[in-house]
Amino acid sequence: MITELAFHDINFNVVNRNGQIWLTSAELASALQYANVRAVTGLYNRYKDEFTESMSLVLKMNTKGFGGGNSEKDTRIFSLRGAHLVAMLSKTPVAKEFRRWVLDILDKEVGEPVKTEVRINPEQQEYRYRVKVIIYDDMLGGAAEILGKADTLRDVVAGISTDLGYKPNAFTHVPMNRARVRQIH
Repeated sequence: MITELAFHDINFNVVNRNGQIWLTSAELASALQYANVRAVTGLYNRYKDEFTESMSLVLKMNTKGFGGGNSEKDTRIFSLRGAHLVAMLSKTPVAKEFRRWVLDILDKEVGEPVKTEVRINPEQQEYRYRVKVIIYDDMLGGAAEILGKADTLRDVVAGISTDLGYKPNAFTHVPMNRARVRQIH
């Protein structure tokens, strides 16, 4: 586990809890360049329904008091996931950079992210366009219907062409002939 962390000029006093890195709300506020060290606690209080117990909790921690003495005080801490969520909610100029920094630390702690390929059943995939083309043959009196789905109009045209036995080589964009396109609801 990483025991020393620094973001810009902020050196975090890493809290080790169950082998995980946790950061105090005051140090998190400083790293995110809040003027008030209680700003992160304020963010947490406004959005506490988005945090789980594995993201934030309060511990009694020894803190240095006046005159060099130590006292025990309730301190809110955040796991790296919690710190990332705080940065997502933050609007400070360094929040975006801090989010990347936290994700890099998470990657080092848990290993490289697992890349999984998500396979979607074509029948379940949602498309922007559903296509129904009916071609009438006035000479022979027949009709053919083509059904399909696509995300772009280019894919619609390519699909129709392929279904009719043509392989489109290229498309050149030209203005749509609105007089020939009938909009229905």
